[in-house]
Amino acid sequence: TGYGAVAIGQNAGYSFGRGGGHSPVGSVFVGNTAGYYATGSHNVFIGFETGKGGTSGTPYSSGENNVAMGKQALYTFTTGGNNVAIGHEAGKLLTTGASNVLIGHGAGDIMTSGGANVIIGQSAGDYIQTGTSNTAVGFEAFSYGATNAVNNVFLGRGAGNMNFGSSNVGIGYAAFGQYTQTSGGDSQVFIGYNAGEVTKGGQYNTALGGY
Repeated sequence: TGYGAVAIGQNAGYSFGRGGGHSPVGSVFVGNTAGYYATGSHNVFIGFETGKGGTSGTPYSSGENNVAMGKQALYTFTTGGNNVAIGHEAGKLLTTGASNVLIGHGAGDIMTSGGANVIIGQSAGDYIQTGTSNTAVGFEAFSYGATNAVNNVFLGRGAGNMNFGSSNVGIGYAAFGQYTQTSGGDSQVFIGYNAGEVTKGGQYNTALGGY
């Protein structure tokens, strides 16, 4: 019962409009098994197994208004909607998470239910699973740390790489870097090359300038 769809590639959009008591509309699937289990409306999936989805729930993979480009981007999505994932395996494990922007090779690739995150850069946001409202921009920015962190902003290559807290700001190469903290540590601002690199936990710290 689906209509207004475009499917190009072996088994692309296979489940679109196939039962489930719904009438999806206006999706685009390009690539081998792109959007295979997708049943929602207004999705755009381009690439090998992009937006393939899964069989959890009925109808399958009912999330809507997603855009994914790149091999296995949004590979396991289910009910998540309004996501943008561009790059090889960007948002690969995202299932129910919504309103995320994930751009870059492997950006946010283990995120599952996190929402409202902006992750830009190769391997950026690699450790976020359920965290929300985080911004990480740069190669490997926030690539390790708390899986459920919220409200952080990290800008720069390797910024926030060992962040285990929330509501932190790190700007600059390796700010909040490799040895910043081992656990906790909220509401801190580190700006500059390697700023705050050896700070261990704590709260409400501010560091400006290189280490």
